[in-house]
Amino acid sequence: MNLRSVGPNEIHRFLSTRQSAGGLAADLEIDALLCQILIQANAFVPSEAGSILLEDPDAPTADPKDRSLVFVACFGDRAEEILGRSMPAEEGIVGRVYRSGKAYLSREVERDPFFAREFAARLDLRPESIVCVPIRLEGEVCGVIELINRRGAKCYGEEDLGLLEIFAGYISTSIRNLLNARVFLEMARRDDLSGLANDRWLHHRLLEDVETALREGTDLSVLFLDLDGLKSVNDHFGHLAGGQTLAEMGPLLRAAVGDPGATLCRYGGDEFVVVLPGRVPGEAMSVARKVLRTVAEHVFLKVPGPGVNAPPIAGSITASIGVQSLSRIPGDRSPRRLKERILREADAAMYAAKAGGKNAVVLHGE
Repeated sequence: MNLRSVGPNEIHRFLSTRQSAGGLAADLEIDALLCQILIQANAFVPSEAGSILLEDPDAPTADPKDRSLVFVACFGDRAEEILGRSMPAEEGIVGRVYRSGKAYLSREVERDPFFAREFAARLDLRPESIVCVPIRLEGEVCGVIELINRRGAKCYGEEDLGLLEIFAGYISTSIRNLLNARVFLEMARRDDLSGLANDRWLHHRLLEDVETALREGTDLSVLFLDLDGLKSVNDHFGHLAGGQTLAEMGPLLRAAVGDPGATLCRYGGDEFVVVLPGRVPGEAMSVARKVLRTVAEHVFLKVPGPGVNAPPIAGSITASIGVQSLSRIPGDRSPRRLKERILREADAAMYAAKAGGKNAVVLHGE
């Protein structure tokens, strides 16, 4: 069985719009789930080929006829060629099922008025019979599952259609359960105020990154950041204003760091940590200086949140940042001890930045 699916991060893009909260965590394998779904569908209704198509979330409009459907999991002789391709949601049998929300059975595809002949011709596909049912999440159609050419029979029958409809309910439940599990897992990793990782997840992830760096012979750098001036905000305008200031640091840090491989964490209070895998000291210092400028130039509380009675704050909130890199730590190569030491030394460098007048970056030992 030639089975293929796009990667979990890509599938994330299709399904993230269908969950109610949080982001998708990376370590629950949704690509494996979709492959398993196709295996089970083929066991229910043996077929030569099959696909799961999901709506493309990047469509410019909410109108179903203007959307596209993307092949995210496939099996059959042409699986590799079909995987990742898209087709307009207003075309073909899959388009009809997606738009109508109703299952469809075609016993003679070549005579079917809904058959997407041009799409099939481009890929040299020759389906004889097709059965297709919608996939629903949150009560709305988000894609379809399609099986092609019934094994052991000339074409699909009503019984096959009924079995696949029952199976589609299982598909929806399975995907929904996985999304829910991901939401709860993500919530356990997140700091509620800033939206960044929490300190518990930081220690887990930093240890993994240190182990990877040692194994692959690469560097790793840590930025330890403390906000200057937050106490004054709390004293003058209250802790709600201080809380909003901390909340604004989440998107601010993400934009300044701009590295999808970095781990950004609120360590506690007004302290933040950034882990930069693969970054040497000079690169880490450049990132730290950019963060420093970004914080100093940002106007906090420009749009006060609920209960916040404070004017916009410009210039008085700055950062003191300490930097340390794995390559600058001699001696013991124990991952756990290195993890603790790089954090401790970045923290010490941060205090040196504060002692030197604040709004500064200090590399540990210099």
